[in-house]
Amino acid sequence: MPTPFDDMRALLAACPDADETARTAVIERQASLAKPVGSLGRLEDLVAHLAAWQGKLRPVMMRPMLCVFAANHGVVAQGVSAFQQDVTALMLKTYGAGGGTINQICAAYEFGFKAFELALELPTGDFTQQPALDEKSCVATMAFGMEALAGGVDVLGLGEMGIGNTASASLLTHCLTGLPLAECVGRGTGLDDAGLARKQDLLDADSRQAARRADVRRKGGRREEQDGPDGHDPRRPGRRHHRRPAWGAQAHSSASISPARRATNDGSPTRPGTLGRGNG
Repeated sequence: MPTPFDDMRALLAACPDADETARTAVIERQASLAKPVGSLGRLEDLVAHLAAWQGKLRPVMMRPMLCVFAANHGVVAQGVSAFQQDVTALMLKTYGAGGGTINQICAAYEFGFKAFELALELPTGDFTQQPALDEKSCVATMAFGMEALAGGVDVLGLGEMGIGNTASASLLTHCLTGLPLAECVGRGTGLDDAGLARKQDLLDADSRQAARRADVRRKGGRREEQDGPDGHDPRRPGRRHHRRPAWGAQAHSSASISPARRATNDGSPTRPGTLGRGNG
């Protein structure tokens, strides 16, 4: 039976690979320049990487864009943050007024910047108690993320913001990389020692529960139906009911934020209607 992830898998399978000919050409050109080999350090690797994925012998960075996706996480109910969820909306409004640190960085380096609001009034499920998203909503969220490329971009930076985000990010990092969970969990927005210990214990318990559930599935247990129909654990932090960008403006060379580069009206994020494809 087809699953919501089938279209996403097909899309990923159709994506082009890196152009290794372009990567090699850039590396060879760097070696021919009048400088010590490797003297530009990581910059040389980045240029070669950019060439490979742009498919150009001379990569360009004319339309760089940084996009931040803002969402609320249901796991906040477990006390994993020092702040309440209403702070997410306040931060989004700060971005819209040009008052965030990221606004200044993007302006200084001539990066475009967009902040996307993902229905803050509808947090994800508390992933310690239930799936954060069902498969349909998860895929819809991923599809909505493609809006970051609207208008044409040659270099894209991605970020996320929202109270409770580091709890989700810690568990995702642990699951995806295999790093010890203790190395992935931090204080977030400023938890004290007791709060950090509570956060670590909560995520450790959830990680162990997910591992037990996967073990039951491998052994053919009936708890298999708790996981997605494609065999993947759906307990992944994410979003549902997606909105168009809250605001977006192209940054320019001046570090100051002029009214023309703020949000679309008075500096407050706009709230247009939901995208049809994002309603899970």
